[in-house]
Amino acid sequence: MAPVKRELPSFDLQELAQIGAGVACQSLSDRLAKALECDGILYLTNFGISEEEFEEFRHVTRAIFDASPEEQEKYIVSGLPLRGLTKLEGESTAKVLCTGEHSDLCMKYSWGDAGAVPNVAPNDVFKAAWESTHDKMTAIAKQVLLCIAKVLDLTDVDALLNGDALTRHLRYPDVKEERCADKSDTVERMATHFDMTLLSVLCQTPCPNGFVSLQALIGDDWVPVPYVAGTLVVNFGAVLNAITNGRVLAAKHRVVAPPTELREGSSRESTVLFYMADPELLLKPLQGGNGGAVMCFGEPLPAEGMKAGAFLGQLLSRFKTDQPSPSVVA
Repeated sequence: MAPVKRELPSFDLQELAQIGAGVACQSLSDRLAKALECDGILYLTNFGISEEEFEEFRHVTRAIFDASPEEQEKYIVSGLPLRGLTKLEGESTAKVLCTGEHSDLCMKYSWGDAGAVPNVAPNDVFKAAWESTHDKMTAIAKQVLLCIAKVLDLTDVDALLNGDALTRHLRYPDVKEERCADKSDTVERMATHFDMTLLSVLCQTPCPNGFVSLQALIGDDWVPVPYVAGTLVVNFGAVLNAITNGRVLAAKHRVVAPPTELREGSSRESTVLFYMADPELLLKPLQGGNGGAVMCFGEPLPAEGMKAGAFLGQLLSRFKTDQPSPSVVA
């Protein structure tokens, strides 16, 4: 199916904050409600992180991605929760969601909230950059969730704001020839999926050759989600869809491979903040939801509901995690 270009909704975060404060005009609230229910994805501007900050973050992370295999071994983590380095093709979103066997064509680095499970950092500069980016993007996610609660009249706001955050930086190299869209049995660099979150906040770089790799399924159309300078992309996840019982559309999306003639220059990077529900949150509609059966990934959850942590663990358990423990922790 050929992608269909269309304009995606865009919001100024400082204007959205007026919704959270209860002083926004009705037209802004209505526009956000429409994006939640019909698009499942939006652009965000005026969010308080400069491109220079993101570039410094990417710079310190590239040092690990470009390190020797021997050096990289220090930052590879086994098991869950996700921390540290995942090598190229070290995970398979397709396997997690039982949609195929193909691997993710990217390297990943993961950083979570401070707590019992340590993060992995080679030095203080790296640690400071990751902590700053993680904290700022977490604050953005919470601001957006507060606006959603206001627009949908969800009263249990703590259920949304007391979640866990995970930041992952993904580097997609130029696609190898055998995985180009015209040479492979799949067009995907990362399989079609919903995020297993309340919402995700993404900062992406463009492919140098102009190819647009990120796509979102809106209605029956795959819509390109191109890099737009000065924006973040926000997409809404399966857990938010479940607890609002479908009032918020979970954005199904994928990262596609280019045809062979666009293979060179198809590299890209993305920094993603996954904001996940409190593991103890029972996945059932919050007050203000539509009521009825709670659905996740198109399937009904048990009548008594399911805790968010169990739901997430059930899906993440399918990742490849047979890797050694790290020798460097933050």
